[in-house]
Amino acid sequence: MGRSGNSALASTVARQVALTQQNAFYESVGNSAKRFLRKRWKLSKTLFTKAF
Repeated sequence: MGRSGNSALASTVARQVALTQQNAFYESVGNSAKRFLRKRWKLSKTLFTKAF
C-alpha cells in the first residue's frame, strides 16, 4: 500500500478541494448575478412606471 495509497488519498483530497473552490466560485458568481438582475429589475420597473 504505502506510497500509492498516500498518492491516491492526496489526489482525492485535491479533487475535493478543487470542487469546493469551484462551487464557491460559481456560488459567488451566481449571487452577484442575482444581485445584478434584481437591481436591473428594480430599475426597469421604475423606468416602466415613469414611462406610463
